[in-house]
Amino acid sequence: MKSLPIDAAGKLYTHKLLDGIKSLKGVKLSVDKLAPFVENMGFQLEKDEYEDLVNSLSIDDEGMVETSAIMDEGNLFTGEKVDTNNLENFLENIGIELTEDKGMELLNNLPVDAKGRVYKNKLMKEVACLKGMKVSSSKIGNFMENMGIDLKEKEVQELKDDLAVDDNGKIDLNVLMDKVKCVTGEKIHTGDVKNILKNMGIEITDKENKKLLKTLPVSADQKVFKKNVVDAVKSFRGGKTNVSDLKNVLQNTGFRLEAKEIQDLQTHLPVTEDEKVSLNVLMDAAKVFTGEKIDASDLKNVLANMGIEVTDKEHLMLLKTLPVHSDRKVYKKRLLDSVKPLEGKKIYASKLGTLMEIMEIELQSEEYNDLLNHLPVDEGGKVNLNVAMNDVKAFTGEKVDVHNLERVLRRMGLVLTDKEHMELLETLPSDTDGKVYKNRLLKSVKALNGPKVKINKVESLVEEMEIILNDEELEELTMQLSTDDDKTVDLNDLMDTISHIKGEVIGVQDLDNFLASKGIELTDGEMKELIPQLAVNSKLFFKKNNSVVFQEVCLCCPMNKLS
Repeated sequence: MKSLPIDAAGKLYTHKLLDGIKSLKGVKLSVDKLAPFVENMGFQLEKDEYEDLVNSLSIDDEGMVETSAIMDEGNLFTGEKVDTNNLENFLENIGIELTEDKGMELLNNLPVDAKGRVYKNKLMKEVACLKGMKVSSSKIGNFMENMGIDLKEKEVQELKDDLAVDDNGKIDLNVLMDKVKCVTGEKIHTGDVKNILKNMGIEITDKENKKLLKTLPVSADQKVFKKNVVDAVKSFRGGKTNVSDLKNVLQNTGFRLEAKEIQDLQTHLPVTEDEKVSLNVLMDAAKVFTGEKIDASDLKNVLANMGIEVTDKEHLMLLKTLPVHSDRKVYKKRLLDSVKPLEGKKIYASKLGTLMEIMEIELQSEEYNDLLNHLPVDEGGKVNLNVAMNDVKAFTGEKVDVHNLERVLRRMGLVLTDKEHMELLETLPSDTDGKVYKNRLLKSVKALNGPKVKINKVESLVEEMEIILNDEELEELTMQLSTDDDKTVDLNDLMDTISHIKGEVIGVQDLDNFLASKGIELTDGEMKELIPQLAVNSKLFFKKNNSVVFQEVCLCCPMNKLS
């Protein structure tokens, strides 16, 4: 009852109550009350469909059935329907060919409506239950998609590589489904996600939980793969964790860090007064401890091969500050993260491919050419490392369909003239599927002269741009913005106002190198003491223009050591 939205009069909306019931476990219902319950839950079933639902339920000796079981089975009767007259073509498109006997067996098990249609979710479940079925290896991805199982291209390819294919290019369906379970892991109910994350050491609010669930592929039985939940929280903008539970959270999200690496990570994390760390901050910071590693003794050569020159003093500083693994190796990403803030560092433009490999970013040819064309290359064929690494990030994250560009922009609250829209289309590097990275899209929009933003979409657009504003900053932004008669604000004015509020910033994980460039060296303990005194936001940045605080802490306090 505590989680239900009850008003001041002690009442609540019926639909809110019913939504709450959907996720409850252990609640039972008399089978006599099943029909009105199913109707109240929003299921619109015809006679044969309702009978099939009843027959699939486990009813105890007292005539009771669990509501969660009703919901699980009922969700098979949702979504799109397939015309049984076109069943053979539908199955062929997902790699399934039925013999006449199997076709009749399947049809006899399907609850068909008055128009000869069956719910796809129910159809796919029955297909998976047929014995001796095989699926075309070339259609595995399509088959999984129709099963409601979201697999990446790499995972689909791994399945193809691992499974035995017969002379006809077919794979045993039962073997395939068993292998898929190994790839995707266990399934969990959407109502359990928040508690499961809590057991992993991750705290999210009810609002954040709803936001997270919207990003997940939920199957007809209202379940998600735990693996997908873990993958989603790695890029989720929300949630927090206790600083004392970092090791547990990192392990549960797939990061394998040694004690020295965790210590290095923790040193650079902004911690709140209640000893909490923002989840997205932790995940972003932990990603530098993934990917390829190199011998610590070979740092200078590895950097030199990319055209990055470091002085002996800088090399010594890197060796002293980088967390070296027990195998005497260091992650390339962590190395670049330390080199990036060093003044004047450049990389060969011809080595951008190597840089992207380290950052684990794959670009198609048009995207790569777009990146290269927008980088300032000097006479020696080099580009600024900091600029290159920042520009590469435009080719990360979610992709959007260029063919639906107007709709995408409208959802973000962006208002463009026809001329601006055409100019935008001409500059966007879309892939072979006609899609473009949303980050790259936003970069091009910001480069235009006259785009506007609907005032009621400012907060969500700022979030899309991955700019984190606290409540005070958001309030200040709202007060400073001047709107037009059409309730829009100029995008350039919006960005200028945000820059004024946020100030010029430096990454906290770049702080030790920034200090070293100023001749200041701090121990880990001194760094921990310093960070809480800076104006640090949840994106691991502090205001560089907050010079009074910075100078007092960094230049005047007795803990400093000048190199």
